[in-house]
Amino acid sequence: AIKMYNAPKLPQIPRQIRYVAVDFEKDDVADALLGAGFDSNAPAVFIWEGVTMYLPRPAIEATLSMVARVTASGSCLLATYYDQAAAARTRFVRPLFSIIGEPLRSSFSKDDMRAILAAYGFNIETDDGDQEWGERYVGEKPIFDMSERLVLARRG
Repeated sequence: AIKMYNAPKLPQIPRQIRYVAVDFEKDDVADALLGAGFDSNAPAVFIWEGVTMYLPRPAIEATLSMVARVTASGSCLLATYYDQAAAARTRFVRPLFSIIGEPLRSSFSKDDMRAILAAYGFNIETDDGDQEWGERYVGEKPIFDMSERLVLARRG
């Protein structure tokens, strides 16, 4: 049987939220944000969940560069990434994702992710595996370790 989690009640979504559709390998993220009315003078929160593992490293770094170019100091980035150490334990997962047309293209160690984010002016505040953040935000650990990490970084 599959166990469903009871997520905590979320607060009302503010009107300032904007969803901006981009192709991270082709589009200029900064232009897309500014075109959607993004205020580069105010701190913002960027949620980049379930994306980096499907992109090659150059696209990830290009996106971080563009986001850094338009963000104010104090802006936050929440991003998930595939844990390089855990990726070795779950080698069977890569072929499965490729079969469904979503090949896993990137994984990082915690040190690599820290260095990449620092290069674009982001300082990591937390970097937890799915077991830790599942327990913190859902109230219990997930049944499976999906080798996904959640990083919260703030722009200096």
